[in-house]
Amino acid sequence: MGLIRKLKSSWLPSSIFFGMFLCWYMLHLVHNTPGRDPDPHIDEVKNFPVLFDSAPQLRIIVLTYNRSKSLKRLFESLLMADYEGERVVLDVWVDRSINGEVHNETVQVANNLQFVHGEKNVYVRGQQAGITNQWLRTWKLSDNPQEICVILEDDLTVSPVFYRWLKSVHKLTKMMIESADLHFKE
Repeated sequence: MGLIRKLKSSWLPSSIFFGMFLCWYMLHLVHNTPGRDPDPHIDEVKNFPVLFDSAPQLRIIVLTYNRSKSLKRLFESLLMADYEGERVVLDVWVDRSINGEVHNETVQVANNLQFVHGEKNVYVRGQQAGITNQWLRTWKLSDNPQEICVILEDDLTVSPVFYRWLKSVHKLTKMMIESADLHFKE
């Protein structure tokens, strides 16, 4: 009886911890697979990762390719969001076509954005990365344990309070991981 009750009480934190570990492991495998696609950061080595004097609280990564109108709509929603006065970094990653062509209107929209909430960086891929590589190879784990990162595709919009929600989920997740650590130590 005691074992069943303990399993029921630790099921949720344990499954979240296991899911996070599984995601990390899969990313590790993808990154270290022999013969994988060339690293799409090769052309951006001098620009990535960006080093800051003060660590950002939030990093927003926007993945885009050739949808300038939806990118502009996403930017409008990001400008309307409340970041609670915290440091925000916006990284925009523009992919290329399979032929190596870049959608100039999309690059222009990305470059023209005046991001008043923090720093903005625009990265134009040197070669096509594709959506999977855009997701897997745009963010490198930060040395800053306080940094929260969110990856958005260009066809989304965010709520003005999305950052408040994101911070609360991040805080809850940290509490659950700490709780799971306590259960594993017992």
